[in-house]
Amino acid sequence: VATGAAALQSAGGKTARGECADKLKAAYKLLKEYADDRRSKSLPSPSELFPKYVDNLEAFCCPVSEGGAMQYLYTPGLTTESPEGTPLLYDDKGYHEGGRNVLMVSGKVVWLTEEELEAKLEALKGESSTPVHTDP
Repeated sequence: VATGAAALQSAGGKTARGECADKLKAAYKLLKEYADDRRSKSLPSPSELFPKYVDNLEAFCCPVSEGGAMQYLYTPGLTTESPEGTPLLYDDKGYHEGGRNVLMVSGKVVWLTEEELEAKLEALKGESSTPVHTDP
């Protein structure tokens, strides 16, 4: 896990939190492309994109983690028709101070505090499976 200044800002000047948000947006494009290619409303797990859409699953790992070791959490069973504010992929706890980047079913990436994310995940109970790590 990167710590200190390295975790806060990259050499290019963009914050690690911003790089993570960009990576989640790119991941959404891949997930949506996969669903569109199959004419499906189901949003796939990141592992379903390997190897046709991605060479490795680092596309689904937070850039803060060293060597792409920290996998985003994925909420299985969601579709393009799930409520827009439903978390699809998000950071594991502790990689960004003060909250987590969260990719919503809509494709929008938002910053949520732990409490806000926990409330959204609690609302999902009974609606879908427990979020799982992607497999890099």
